[in-house]
Amino acid sequence: MNGDAMDPLAALSKIGHAFFARDGVRLAFGKRWDGQIIHISQASRGSACGCQCPAENCGRKLVARKPDSDVAHHFAHAPLTAGERAAGIAPSCKHGNMTALHHYAEQLLNSRKSLVLPPVEATYGARTKTIREAKRFTFDSATLETMDGETIPDVILQKGR
Repeated sequence: MNGDAMDPLAALSKIGHAFFARDGVRLAFGKRWDGQIIHISQASRGSACGCQCPAENCGRKLVARKPDSDVAHHFAHAPLTAGERAAGIAPSCKHGNMTALHHYAEQLLNSRKSLVLPPVEATYGARTKTIREAKRFTFDSATLETMDGETIPDVILQKGR
């Protein structure tokens, strides 16, 4: 990691859900050269990030935009080359952000083998009661995208097997 980078979970604890879509950022994650999905906080500036769009139907190069202003850091698709424009390529990436979140969640569950369920609260009028506090669950193993009967779950977490 470079000087700009920080542990994404540390970032998450500091900025909450904004980690995923702060200030309207549409593409906060990119696919690194080794196939790992990384958060913009882990990327080198500019095209040095070596990332591409995680959407299967896109895969275009990304640029890590990290201005020294109030503009939120984000990935952007690299401009088309003259050859691509001449060939009539018209990019239409609509799902890069959701694909990135999907793969990043799989990576986290596979590597951390834990998740935190939020608290359950009930509200009636001005009164709110916490039914269950937030709780961390830890698992022994994770299996990614494997046939389970007639379905292929993204992740299967197991404990005590």
